[in-house]
Amino acid sequence: MLTRARPAAVVALLIAVLVGCGGSSDDSQHEKEPGASPAPYRDVVGDGGSLPDIRRVEVTSTPAGRISFDVNLGHFTARTKTVVDLWLDTDANPESGNSSFPGADGADYMVSAVLGAEPRGDLAKSSSNGWTMTTAPTPRVSRTPTGFTISIDRRDLGNTKEFNFFAVRGGNAPGFPDRAPGLGTYNYSLALGGPRPVEGREVRGGADKAGGDEGRKPVVLTLANRDYLQSDPTAASFLAAVERLSGGSLELDVTEGWRSYDLNYERATITDVIHHDFDLALVGARAWDDAGVTSFRALLAPFLIDSFEYQQRVLESPLVDRMLAGVEARGVVGLAVLPGVLRRPLGVSRALVAPRDYEKAVMAIRPGGVARATFRALGGSSSSFRPDQIALFEGSELDVTTILNNRYDLHARALTANVVLWPRPTTLVINRRAFDALTPEQQELLRDAARETFEPLLETLRSEEEHSLAALCQEGRVALVNASSAERAALRKTVQPVYDELERDSLTRELIAEIDELRRGLPSSRPLRCEKARTRTAPTRLDGVWRADLSAESLAAAGASKQEIELVEGPMTLELEAGRWTARMTRSGRVFRGSYGVNGNALRLVVASCSPPDACMNGQVTEYRWSFYRGKLSLSRSRGYVYPALVVEPWRRAR
Repeated sequence: MLTRARPAAVVALLIAVLVGCGGSSDDSQHEKEPGASPAPYRDVVGDGGSLPDIRRVEVTSTPAGRISFDVNLGHFTARTKTVVDLWLDTDANPESGNSSFPGADGADYMVSAVLGAEPRGDLAKSSSNGWTMTTAPTPRVSRTPTGFTISIDRRDLGNTKEFNFFAVRGGNAPGFPDRAPGLGTYNYSLALGGPRPVEGREVRGGADKAGGDEGRKPVVLTLANRDYLQSDPTAASFLAAVERLSGGSLELDVTEGWRSYDLNYERATITDVIHHDFDLALVGARAWDDAGVTSFRALLAPFLIDSFEYQQRVLESPLVDRMLAGVEARGVVGLAVLPGVLRRPLGVSRALVAPRDYEKAVMAIRPGGVARATFRALGGSSSSFRPDQIALFEGSELDVTTILNNRYDLHARALTANVVLWPRPTTLVINRRAFDALTPEQQELLRDAARETFEPLLETLRSEEEHSLAALCQEGRVALVNASSAERAALRKTVQPVYDELERDSLTRELIAEIDELRRGLPSSRPLRCEKARTRTAPTRLDGVWRADLSAESLAAAGASKQEIELVEGPMTLELEAGRWTARMTRSGRVFRGSYGVNGNALRLVVASCSPPDACMNGQVTEYRWSFYRGKLSLSRSRGYVYPALVVEPWRRAR
């Protein structure tokens, strides 16, 4: 959709902090009914980073209709200042309620606990313009030794009888690193004093093994994935391979965007699989040492694996089986290690080419023990980060595609073109209970699907790096710099303490030595280079004004929400001329502008502005494949995220 709503959590924080209406902190107003048993709702411990971490929410209600939420927070003291919002779907219908913000899950009300010098409670109601503050007097907040309690009368919540809800914790900067649960909602029924039982889905393979009809009922496995299939070639390729090899007898129910609010989403997802919240997960190998598994650390040793070819040779070797065996102790089965992008030093405040450049530098990383140890050895430090925080750091470890997709080049000075810190391989794991419930044939099918995914995925990663680099070079905002041979040698020497620590583990020591042996015969790693820009002197075939009539049915099929359909349905024009593009939506009056480039049958759009300003993300890049048939222009997804409004219908030339 050519709409990009402001993140819900950011708006919630602004409402809670800037608007001072709401209830007081009078404890007497939210005493629990004697004998009432709280309904507990748990969240993964440690997924909020170093900020207050939502660990548990206990809900009680009285016969008079007073509803209390007792929220337990980690990293919390009597002086902690934070904001926690409870998003309440008070008719328990996710199809109604707030549709202004992504992930609102049909919330009708938002109750906020603002924990400052004087705790207070705020109440907002969903409206056509987002959230509208109310003057309801009943929200009450008080601190507890482990968090806070907030209560409210159900009459201020539309006399709710049953509601779905989730909790979001805010910090001192825009964005929210902790959501409970990570995706979806909890449920509470006042009549039952707890969640309403939900009929369980018949999944797993147990019933079929016991004599069920395998021919008619597919086995369904749940898979947690932080990214969305449209922009994640790893998950999309594996899903397609399972469907193709099983002929539909084995299905994957993928939860996309899982734990997207969590800074340490990979470790938390590992915990979800261990606890049987999901059957399968795709998580970075970097996360396992924080989960107590050290067998993947050799893959991430600094400056060791420095090319796609080298990574392929290692991951196709028998060494991987020894690495995967390490997860068995955590109650999961390792199915595969799939290739990943190559992470390089991105200098934000300065170029990063020699050890001296890292001294006292704070580096933005995704959590992992090897990365932390590496930057510590180089004289700096590291911290987890949200995408909107990159400018606060001296640098980061990032790949070219991630830099482009998140527009980190807008804040950076230099990318070190001939230094690869480490690859980012992905592990595929399944919890032991789900694995044992499958037949031997189904177990092997999952492994076969991962093997079939490997080479096409590697080609996709290579191609994405090439195309992303070309886009970065064309934009010209970040410089490519090279470390000298002496500087590269100095970097390797400076991180020797990391190797000393890694090699205290006998398996890691053996794996590093064998990985080093596998380098023999491989060419040297090729540095990134910008090709000379090609000057286009003539208009492209795409230049002109194009028109499409977007139907509600085609938009819904592309995954558009009801609100998005209301904004976009109907006539739309796309103007392409002299490297500039403009999209106009007739029904809503929204306008998007930016630059574009054509390379063969690939069309790349860069957003520069939009009206209203909060409807888009400036600098966002999307790529499409284009083709002509009978005078009509068709756009389809090339890679990564695309605007569904541009690909659902063919475009006809208006002039």
